[in-house]
Amino acid sequence: MADATKRFLWPREHGAWGQMAMPLATGLALGRPGAAAWLFALAGALAFLAHEPALVLLGTRGLRSAREDGPLARRLLATLGGATAVVGLAAAVLAPPAARLSLAVPAGLLLATLWLARRRLEMTTGGEVVIGAAMASSLLPVALSGGASPRAAAAAFGVWALSFAMAAVAVEAVLARGRPGAPDLGRRNALLAASLLALGVGTALAAGLPWLVPASLLPTALFGVAACLGRSGPDRLKQMGWGLVASTSATLAGLLWGLRGG
Repeated sequence: MADATKRFLWPREHGAWGQMAMPLATGLALGRPGAAAWLFALAGALAFLAHEPALVLLGTRGLRSAREDGPLARRLLATLGGATAVVGLAAAVLAPPAARLSLAVPAGLLLATLWLARRRLEMTTGGEVVIGAAMASSLLPVALSGGASPRAAAAAFGVWALSFAMAAVAVEAVLARGRPGAPDLGRRNALLAASLLALGVGTALAAGLPWLVPASLLPTALFGVAACLGRSGPDRLKQMGWGLVASTSATLAGLLWGLRGG
């Protein structure tokens, strides 16, 4: 039986907390958030917490977890899902038209995430990239509700989506070193991370964004390339997590400096 003292199903992936917090912090900091922006941020946080119960009910966490934690997961999903809907609706009522229109992006990516989870593809590198983009898109209605320009909001979304994608390919290379007989993905994934950086820099320059915007991708890109080409295996994932916190914090600082100043 499930532990009677278990009161909550917290997201298991520690990196997911940063993927939730960094974009929301960016969205709030880009403008002057009022009630709508804060409510959208709260709705994003509630949706993030509802993700783990949804995974349990979809069977992604295994049959045993679905059997033992299913009743708790249903209660949590009903509570958190309902709260997300109520808070999100209140935010949409108060938000400007641009912020309401932007909801199409996180909504579409959320549906893609649920489809991936249903097909047991959520933990693949492609799945992680889509989930990272979904997390990054949460900043759009927050930023636009706070008065940020669509250009700044779109740039911030792009930076975080690319940063999370670079982190995903780095983690894939590290995890592969712990699988007997698996090929070394270090060089290939280092090239992928560098290509994502080049894509971000090229797009930012073509859009005429301040130089600090593409430069803010560098910390996570360097982290990703170093992790891919290094010798670290899965046993060093915790240390890698702290390195990722440092790199994304630098990305946050550079991004806000560039967009608020530019």
